[in-house]
Amino acid sequence: MRQAVITFGDSRRRPGLCPRRGTALRLAGLVLAGLCSLQAALAAEPKKLTLGTNVDETNFTGLWSRLLYAEAFKRLGMELQIVVAPLKRLEMLLERGEIDGEMIRGPAYGAAHPRLQVVELPLARLSYALYALQAPPGLRSLDDLASGRLRGAYRRGVVFCDEALRPRLAKQQLTAVTTVKQSVDMLAAGHADFICDVSMGIAQYEFETRTQGNKNRLQKLFDISPPQASSSYLLEKHAPFAAQLASTLKQMESEGLVEQYRLEALARLKPP
Repeated sequence: MRQAVITFGDSRRRPGLCPRRGTALRLAGLVLAGLCSLQAALAAEPKKLTLGTNVDETNFTGLWSRLLYAEAFKRLGMELQIVVAPLKRLEMLLERGEIDGEMIRGPAYGAAHPRLQVVELPLARLSYALYALQAPPGLRSLDDLASGRLRGAYRRGVVFCDEALRPRLAKQQLTAVTTVKQSVDMLAAGHADFICDVSMGIAQYEFETRTQGNKNRLQKLFDISPPQASSSYLLEKHAPFAAQLASTLKQMESEGLVEQYRLEALARLKPP
């Protein structure tokens, strides 16, 4: 009897080899190759990831997300390194591959970077709004900005505010700043009539200044977005880990850990 010659991926019949058996062997080979590729991808995943955020652990959202991620990364056997920098700086670091992802961003950021891997976070939902120290007369919606008499400010890297305001205001009417405090200072100095920011950023500013005798109390004019889920964004090469992280966070949410960490963060940062 002649010895069978097997070539995976070749559909031609070989002497002494029945088609059904050859098909089974080819399928087995493909499955084995797929498993090897998956194993290689997982093995190639680094044991440490560096994520960026614009808030440190003295910030409520910053502490809450750190508690959550510390447990998730521990369960996944990964080391987490965190870089704190302004939002625009983080975007540049991610584009250059100097960090592996960002911890908290809104959907507009993901839409602007469609190749990033999204990991939805079970944290408070985000919304974007306009704020002022005194409501400018006649400003009830974004359409009212067409009058051309109002000046606004927003934080660099808050993509939703940038996209909402830039088409409606002339260049000299819109100022990008680095912090919420800088935008509020512009209001107090009369250099801006309103500011645009994300709800979490404004809430943290009010939390920090509550006990400092701050007289610049903001009032919300109106929301410019419905509530939106916050997410983490990872580089495309970390797709296998992104899926594992999402699954782990959902499991932690079902265990009640998300709420537990929220209460812990509030307790640790409660003003004296």
